[in-house]
Parts: sequence; structure tokens; C-alpha cells
Amino acid sequence: MQITHLVLVSPEQTLYERLRVVTFKITPSELEQVDKLARKMGMSRSELIRYALNKILEELEANRQPK
Repeated sequence: MQITHLVLVSPEQTLYERLRVVTFKITPSELEQVDKLARKMGMSRSELIRYALNKILEELEANRQPK
């Protein structure tokens, strides 16, 4: 993993305090799949979505072609 930027936060600041709320729409079927996988992996819905998003962003960045 390559660090592309560094964010400095005070030690007292928790992960929750650094997070932002994002709202988006998905189908009931997609939500059911997310919830099922989150339970299977022992994660909350938000944790799973953050995990999946980070994996996709890493993959896209690794495969990005220079212009």
C-alpha cells in the first residue's frame, strides 16, 4: 500500500469524529446483500461499505493509465 496523503488529527479525536455522513440510494436487493455480507464478516453496514469502497478505489488507482 502506498500512502498518498497524510491527515493529522489529535489523539483524542476518534474515528467516528473524523467520519462524514454520505447518503446514496441502492435497491432493496443490494441493501439485503450488503447487510448479509456485513453480518457474515462481523462488520457493521458502514464498515463494510467503507471497506469495499477503499478496495475499489485502491484497485482503480493501481490500474489507472497515465494520460
